[in-house]
Amino acid sequence: MSSPRLLAVMARVSRDKVATGLLPLLRRMAGTAAPFDPHDVFTRLAFDMTAMAVFGEDPGRMSIDMPPAQASDAMDTVMVVALFRHTLPMSCWRLMRWLNIGPERKLAAVQSVLRRFVAEMIEKSEKSR
Repeated sequence: MSSPRLLAVMARVSRDKVATGLLPLLRRMAGTAAPFDPHDVFTRLAFDMTAMAVFGEDPGRMSIDMPPAQASDAMDTVMVVALFRHTLPMSCWRLMRWLNIGPERKLAAVQSVLRRFVAEMIEKSEKSR
């Protein structure tokens, strides 16, 4: 994270997303006194900021209507499986992957969600250029 260009992009993305996503959402929630899950809100915020920095496009998971966050949930699954893999010997998780059981089965299921999301973001990015 020592690249000045990367730091500038992350600062801009963070500032923009808070201003255009988080604050309007929190204002709406406060105005309607509607209950909300802060963990879900900040997970969406982090996901949107990461996707914006990587793809240069806003996936819009932080919008007022709170669209489904399938890609974000899929990323959570990937992280859980990655942690799981670090706790087991390689031969165990490879066997589980080969047998398509346990966390490896979940990983296989979410890969299509992530591939679809990445393809959508690339397509969106290419259209805006």
